[in-house]
Amino acid sequence: MASSEHMDEMMLAQPIRITDAASMMRRKIPKNEKPFTAEVLRCVNREVDEWYNRVLLHIADGGGCIQAGRVEGCLRYFLEGKQAISYQKYKANMIQYPEEMVMFWIEKIRDSSITELFEMGPYILSQAWQIIYTSIVNHFAEKKWEVVYSLSDNPATWDKLANANPHTMNHRPMPFGLSEDTIRELREKIDTVLKNPVTVVPQ
Repeated sequence: MASSEHMDEMMLAQPIRITDAASMMRRKIPKNEKPFTAEVLRCVNREVDEWYNRVLLHIADGGGCIQAGRVEGCLRYFLEGKQAISYQKYKANMIQYPEEMVMFWIEKIRDSSITELFEMGPYILSQAWQIIYTSIVNHFAEKKWEVVYSLSDNPATWDKLANANPHTMNHRPMPFGLSEDTIRELREKIDTVLKNPVTVVPQ
């Protein structure tokens, strides 16, 4: 009997029609939907249509199919490309934290006990994590721009370049001397404090 892992691999290798892949991503808009939400859902559908026309049609085989396992990554690379362009457009008006500040908070949280973190207070901890997290996101935004999105304005080419750079696209290696284990530990310490505030406990 095939293992569940082998079965999953077989499922991901199965072909899926690109029309079906796009249909799965489109959103239905109820007639009584709130105006703002309806507008956002229309934007979602237009973006899915663009993905279909500019990527799926160009990477599908002669039967109009791709491997099912490629769908998630293909859509992600397309959407990240749109965000990469937006980031480059607006980054001059966004905070870019100096490395010294990022390292200060990484080391401070890593080396502090839970009691010491609690005494810093939730506002400081939330801000500290925002500095670390934002800096990691910005780091990979620049790396992905460098190796993929700056090299072409064709989303089908993005897909090809992204698949050729799996480490960068999957956030490896981490910046600031971090590892995935270290990130999890920092996040766990902060979450433990933030999710257990001083509050009134029902008697």
